[in-house]
Amino acid sequence: MEEPVHAAYPTSKFGRKLMREVHLYYNNYLLGNYSCNLLGLEKTTIGKIAYFNILKNKKKIARS
Repeated sequence: MEEPVHAAYPTSKFGRKLMREVHLYYNNYLLGNYSCNLLGLEKTTIGKIAYFNILKNKKKIARS
């Protein structure tokens, strides 16, 4: 869960914390609340910005 915070990329501390939130959101989106609760993963509200990326990819796939 803390891997993005300790990684070398992004270079800014804020960017790493934001990446952590995005990763938590993707885990909740893909695994579901039940699995994330079992794994002890936190919920995130800031990470929901990742949902825009999901929508963008869905639109791109639909156009293909």
